Amino acid sequence: MVRSVTCHNYFWATLILLVSVTAHNHVGRVVAEFYHLGVCYERNGNDLPDPKTAVELCNKYGSKKIRLWSGDRDALEAQVNRNIAVTIGVKNEEITSLLDVLGSGADVWYRTNLMPYIGQVVFEYIVVSENAIKAYRFRDGFQGAITNLMGALSWAGQDSIKVTTAVSTSILGATFPPSNGIFKLELKANMAEVLRRIRNSAVEPVLMVNVFPYSYHAKGIIP
Repeated sequence: MVRSVTCHNYFWATLILLVSVTAHNHVGRVVAEFYHLGVCYERNGNDLPDPKTAVELCNKYGSKKIRLWSGDRDALEAQVNRNIAVTIGVKNEEITSLLDVLGSGADVWYRTNLMPYIGQVVFEYIVVSENAIKAYRFRDGFQGAITNLMGALSWAGQDSIKVTTAVSTSILGATFPPSNGIFKLELKANMAEVLRRIRNSAVEPVLMVNVFPYSYHAKGIIP
């Protein structure tokens, strides 16, 4: 499973980066703020650390953020009283259940995945899907899931938790140089609607983008 191996390598690569910077900082060569560095943690893969070990490694190397791809019970339990900012994902297959006009599906999702841990886990973001904007069966509807989750959070008094989505650079018609970036024509209207929904957040709106600059570096496009 390519995605699993990628997440596995990303987890350890991020920790290696943190260890390197920590070592440099220790001898006075680099002064760094680690708070904004984090890791992605997914349970589907080979030779992955268990949730408790993953959190201990984050604490050991100064990482204060972690992204969970779904509401995994064991992974959430490992975050209790750890003071790590958690980003939790809504899987693509969960989107349909969040689209009812009354918002009851979003309320159930909140009660199941977040409410048991409120006050014990620092929830920073909810990421509705991974690149759903590219999937035809979700493209015209998942924006409603964003709005419904915002409503569920507001009703629960937890609207400081940001709701967003994650996209890849494949939504762009041009990617390089960055100043020439533009949405693909067939996705432009959908992205405008996504941004409009996110802008309605009670807190500073955020759009997450999966960017892999090392790919451009490996191809010699950037130094």
